[in-house]
Amino acid sequence: MMSGRKISIITPSYNQAAYLEETILSVLNQDHADLEYIVIDGGSSDGSVEIIRKYQDRLAYWVSEKDEGQTAALNKGFKKASGDIVAYLNSDDIYLPGALARVAAEFSDPKCYWMSGTCQFFNQSGIQHSERRRPPSFRPRWFDHCWLSQPAVFWRRSLFERYGFFDERLRYCMDYDFWLRLIVGGEHCHFVDHPLAAFRWHDTSKTIGERGGFELEDDVVRERYVKKLAWHERPWARHFARVGKSKLRQQEVRSLVELGRRSEGFNLLLKTLVKYPPSALTRSFVQTVGRLVS
Repeated sequence: MMSGRKISIITPSYNQAAYLEETILSVLNQDHADLEYIVIDGGSSDGSVEIIRKYQDRLAYWVSEKDEGQTAALNKGFKKASGDIVAYLNSDDIYLPGALARVAAEFSDPKCYWMSGTCQFFNQSGIQHSERRRPPSFRPRWFDHCWLSQPAVFWRRSLFERYGFFDERLRYCMDYDFWLRLIVGGEHCHFVDHPLAAFRWHDTSKTIGERGGFELEDDVVRERYVKKLAWHERPWARHFARVGKSKLRQQEVRSLVELGRRSEGFNLLLKTLVKYPPSALTRSFVQTVGRLVS
């Protein structure tokens, strides 16, 4: 077992018993000794609580009670955390072997306060693809879309003292809101070109099934922080925000393809083209078309 800085992982859980045990084991089986694992369940009724109890002697803290949703559950967990480094892993995603050891090694650099790695995407048939979302150095590009694959993001807990916890008014984009808060505050996101986590595609995932909610909150979050940029950065940020709306819909098209719903994906791509014609000239659009017809 490797030792190092204490890492606190929060898993918010609600009625995802089909995936929860795999998520829990992906954390508990990491080769990092100084681990604090916290599970916040929202009062599940599908057998999730029985799964959590199975591993309760290896958890630092867990609770199952009605709450105000995922964002509130995350903040509840973060406020319980005592690790130098924190992150959250949803109850349908997993960490890859050796992920936390790699994270601890990266944070041995005192200048590293926030980092992101690469993320795999998988469904019941196996790994579908990997994403290497290298964070941009030009701040307005962050208003294009969420550049980070959330399961592969880690940060120092001390950043909460400086920037506050997640905004509980947000249901979908609480993490993107936090990332933008860090960016306008001058924080640098350290990128590691190494797979740390895997995101699960499935029909009941909030990311897949409630994309419209993400789009609406993206607009709110972008406008909140574009005003905090330097005056010469704001026009660029608003330009990239329009580009981002097109990319968000393209991402939904790719999600539909992963789920075998190509006809829905095709219709959505046509609507995207009508609303954002310049998007046809972008590399991402061409890649989305390729994914759709392959």
